[in-house]
Amino acid sequence: MQVIVNRNEFLKKLRIVEKAISENKIKPILSCVYMETRGEMLFLCGTNLETTITTTVSCKEVLKEGKVAFQYPLIDEYMKELKEEEIQIRMDGEALMVEGGDAVSEFSTFPYEDYPKAFENFEKQEEEVLLRMNSIELATIFDKLKFSAGSTDNPAIHCVRVEGRDGEIHFVTTDTYRLTYLHKSFSLQEDFQMSLPLETVEACSKIFRGLEAEVKVYFDKKFAHFLIEDIHIVSSLIELTFPAYQTILSNGNYDKIMGISTESLISILRRVIIFVRNNEESKYGATFHLADGVLKIKGNSDIAKINEEMAVDYQGAPLKVSLNTKYLFDFVQNLEKDTELSLEMLSSKTSVKVHEKGKEDYIYILMPLALKD
Repeated sequence: MQVIVNRNEFLKKLRIVEKAISENKIKPILSCVYMETRGEMLFLCGTNLETTITTTVSCKEVLKEGKVAFQYPLIDEYMKELKEEEIQIRMDGEALMVEGGDAVSEFSTFPYEDYPKAFENFEKQEEEVLLRMNSIELATIFDKLKFSAGSTDNPAIHCVRVEGRDGEIHFVTTDTYRLTYLHKSFSLQEDFQMSLPLETVEACSKIFRGLEAEVKVYFDKKFAHFLIEDIHIVSSLIELTFPAYQTILSNGNYDKIMGISTESLISILRRVIIFVRNNEESKYGATFHLADGVLKIKGNSDIAKINEEMAVDYQGAPLKVSLNTKYLFDFVQNLEKDTELSLEMLSSKTSVKVHEKGKEDYIYILMPLALKD
């Protein structure tokens, strides 16, 4: 292999496929980027076997065709320090050479024959596209949901659930302590449902935010596909059963409602979190007292206490409920500061429903804590 490419363009595309790669000491080839010449283009691929990302780079000149697998971190760091607009990448025996001006560097490679070739099976036709969405819009939706996805200990909820039905797309995440739900009207060709691994969502979000373009989405029985410009992201789907979240959302028994500005709640939570983030009884736990149009929040650590009080719009009998302040902050920080929030409650032992006042297209359900006063 011997090619001449634009340095910035190569780095940009290298950093895209990097997002599918994680260090793998057991199988080092999975820590590599796979690269091959295709006509006047360089084809790049990164994979962790669950998520695969491919893209291409236009070459200034292809002097010799070839294939290579290499670990990217040092190459990325080195190329960032070069000043030349164009660089030459070539193979010298089993070494990968990168030349920019008078600078020449040499990097070890891995047998490209050992690299997984799953990407060769991921060619799809235009008519199979299920839906199209603006990349920034989809990244924003993912960012509004991913914080409440479950951990890797429970693969069934370590994901973003996406369902298309009745002219709407429904997005859901939960870690069993909280649930985030967002829905959007959409013209769908057919109903669908899939659970996207959180790692895929994280990679998609980062890539989509760097582009302003249309994302084409389709999926088959085991894989979801995202196509944007010359980037193809393929993800295995989680086949485990996702929790029946509709039952939780349909609970309409709340008889206590607190209204508060988003900006005010964000401000007060930031102060309280300083004190309760090391709470020995329950990390980030604080007690919320509501009565006579006043909200009082009490929290403490082993060396300090905080008492916050402010007037709110409250309807219902007096209530004391303990909540994880960080979990509450995770949701409200995704809302515009000039909006009004509604917190709906029933008792100190039941869930709290949080959403923008007058809107229910983005809802948060938060379970209470069992704290001493």
